[in-house]
Amino acid sequence: MKQLPYKLKLLIACLESSEQALTILQQAPRRKINWNLIHKLIIRHRLHHQVYKNIKNLELVPSAMRNSLAELCAQDKLNLLSICGETIRITRFFEQQQIKYCVVKGVAVAKIAYTTIDERSCKDIDIWVDPEHVLHACQSLTSLGYAITNPKYVLKGRKYTYFSKNRHEIALYNAERKVEVELHFKLDYLGINYFKFNEAPILSIQINNNQINTLDHEYHFLYLIIHGSIHAWVRLRWLYDIKKYIDTQLVDIKQVIRLSSSIKCEHLVFQTFSLLHQFFRLNNPDACAFLEINNPVGVSLAKAGYQFINANYEFNTRVYGKMFFKYRIYLIKLAVKHEKLNALLGDWFKLDVLFERITLPDKIFWAYYIIYPLWVIMRLIQQTQQHKRQRSNKRQFFNRSSAEANSQVKKLSFSTWLCKKIFSRTMGVNKQK
Repeated sequence: MKQLPYKLKLLIACLESSEQALTILQQAPRRKINWNLIHKLIIRHRLHHQVYKNIKNLELVPSAMRNSLAELCAQDKLNLLSICGETIRITRFFEQQQIKYCVVKGVAVAKIAYTTIDERSCKDIDIWVDPEHVLHACQSLTSLGYAITNPKYVLKGRKYTYFSKNRHEIALYNAERKVEVELHFKLDYLGINYFKFNEAPILSIQINNNQINTLDHEYHFLYLIIHGSIHAWVRLRWLYDIKKYIDTQLVDIKQVIRLSSSIKCEHLVFQTFSLLHQFFRLNNPDACAFLEINNPVGVSLAKAGYQFINANYEFNTRVYGKMFFKYRIYLIKLAVKHEKLNALLGDWFKLDVLFERITLPDKIFWAYYIIYPLWVIMRLIQQTQQHKRQRSNKRQFFNRSSAEANSQVKKLSFSTWLCKKIFSRTMGVNKQK
């Protein structure tokens, strides 16, 4: 097990409690803490609500950072109230339209694991609908003021077939209410075929005196594991959600393990518990017992997942960077044994990026597979040229700054020499007198 770097130790201490944060700060008074980096990591991992609650009264934390987090939390709480209200409005309308739905992640996890909806940030509303009702659900959301933002092409013919096979959700946005909805029609990833909509038990929870449907605890918990693993746990908040869910004691871990075995994703559960133990100390006896089982794939995935959590940036913010390619390798490890080739092809041949640029007849749909590699090569060339321009601009700026600095040094040296000459002559005249 790797020793956590100080930046993550401090972040986790601030996340857990005021006492732990104060202890780790007092233990290293002489250490120069890069508070800008800590602030950046808090935002990147979406942990500002939990951290601010524990550090708001700690004087050892710079006031500028505390004020910044306070402002961010206040703004985010307004956004969360809007998302919560919109979730209730949409689910009510779906029930009136007899659309089968299930709210996942987001406000549902906030209510179950955190007991309140305004202490866990989320940017959108995730709703899983019966595939048979997905078009009806889209039409219903459109009537509520939403517009489809993804896909950006018309779903018909071979394009619709490709989209329904290789994608999982339709994104919609309400410009007036500034709320985004992701309408999921399946939850399958990389050969991991999650349960069908009609197979997953539904649980009703209460939010602001309104009943909304979400997944049964064990099924929801397993989906959170799959979602976090697919995204390489790039946000520590997703792992913290798992910890908080376990702390509620609402989840039967043995049942989760049985469910994961039925859909062949025990390696993801092993990875999650391993990372959870490394970052937060896993205390659940059933989860700890599961880690005693020999699972080399799970161990390898845990080691790979650690690097994405530890990174100072998300892998998808730097296209074709080092972490971008490491993530591609990670996905191959993650995929189910007999689906690795399909996972690789599905990840690299994202043909739908061409659909909004080029429209081909269904009869020659195969031509997209020829055009796509050429488009990738062209984009790589553009990225390389852009990177060179950025480096050139930085070099020019550095050279210009160096020249200006040298000029200032020369001026200063001349001024110093002149003062010395005047001073020495003055002293000489005084001695003669």
